[in-house]
Amino acid sequence: SELSICHLMMDDIKGESRVRVDDHDGEVRGLCGHADEHDISLDVRSESDCLDIRDALRDGKIHYATELTNVAIARNRETGYAPVVVATSGGCLVNDPIERTRSLLSTVIKIWKNDKRGEDKRGIISTIQPDSASQFISVGYELFMSNE
Repeated sequence: SELSICHLMMDDIKGESRVRVDDHDGEVRGLCGHADEHDISLDVRSESDCLDIRDALRDGKIHYATELTNVAIARNRETGYAPVVVATSGGCLVNDPIERTRSLLSTVIKIWKNDKRGEDKRGIISTIQPDSASQFISVGYELFMSNE
C-alpha cells in the first residue's frame, strides 16, 4: 500500500431513537453522551440498572441518540476514492457535550498515528473536513493545531 495524503471527514446523520443492549458487553446502545456527564452507567447487569437508565431518560438527564456522528478517513488518490468510516458516536440535539466530539476525534487521530496500519502504512492526515456544524469546526481546528 503506497503512502498518500489522507483526509479525516465527519458528519452527523439522523439516528433511530431506540435503545438496545449489546449482547457482547451488556452495555446499552442508542443513548447520547450525557450519560458520561451525569455519571450514569450504561452497563446492564440487573433490573435495577434498567430502572436507573429509565429514570434518567424520564428525568431528562440522558436522551436518545438522535444523531450519529460518523468519522471517516479517505486517501487522496487519482482513482479509487473510497472513504472508510472508522468511528461512530451517538449524540443528541439537547446541548450535546462538545467533549463527546473532542474525545471521538482525538481517539481516531491517536490510533491513526500510533497503529502501524495507520499513518506509517497509509500516510498522514492532512486535513479535517467537518460539515458545517460549528462544534466540528472548533474541535477540528483545536486538534489540528495541537501537538498531537
